[in-house]
Amino acid sequence: MGWDVIFDSKTITANSSEDSKRVHLWDGRNVHAMQYTVTGSGTLDLSVQTSIDGLNWIDNGVKADNINSSSGPDGDGKDIVPLSLKPGDFFRVKALEVLGISDAVLSIWFVQK
Repeated sequence: MGWDVIFDSKTITANSSEDSKRVHLWDGRNVHAMQYTVTGSGTLDLSVQTSIDGLNWIDNGVKADNINSSSGPDGDGKDIVPLSLKPGDFFRVKALEVLGISDAVLSIWFVQK
């Protein structure tokens, strides 16, 4: 079992996007999920991408949309998102601030087992 921190208190400025670091997908691991924490006043969409070569990325779609500091089951900006991924050797997240008004601070942990 392994997990990676792919965003660590990263500020996503209003009306901009950031790509996470890439994570190597281990052979034979078929359970993937990410846990996020959002603080600040911004609102984010999180989409995931996979790649075989780590250079050319294939979109796997938006996995969490309109999330903010009051998202999640407890309204505290925290949640876990199970993922279904297209085949590839690498994984990353694109975080997009969607309202264009305020910044958001994002942390994401990725697990594969």
